[in-house]
Amino acid sequence: MESVFLHLPENFFIPLASPNRHHYAALLLQYYRLFVEYRSSVERELVVARFTEYFTGLDASEQVAEEEDPESDARQALEAGVAQGPSRADPRVLANLFLRKLVVYGWIA
Repeated sequence: MESVFLHLPENFFIPLASPNRHHYAALLLQYYRLFVEYRSSVERELVVARFTEYFTGLDASEQVAEEEDPESDARQALEAGVAQGPSRADPRVLANLFLRKLVVYGWIA
């Protein structure tokens, strides 16, 4: 029997081991629910909107932690307005940042 690790990207589990693992898990559930709801492809803008709703609804105890960024999204995030730290960033900026990371890690194509 072949190992699942032969087929998954090497960095696949990074989001679930990061300081923001509960955010990644919640966002992946949101992504799954979109496909259940629409039963076909889901446009990127709809995913960003749903992720933005998630980040908008967070309270102070659920802040987003800074984490290592292997794909240099940090530079892009700084340019997009996350300079004051991700926990205070605009929810749409966070939504785009987390979506890009999930694509990089192989969770979303």
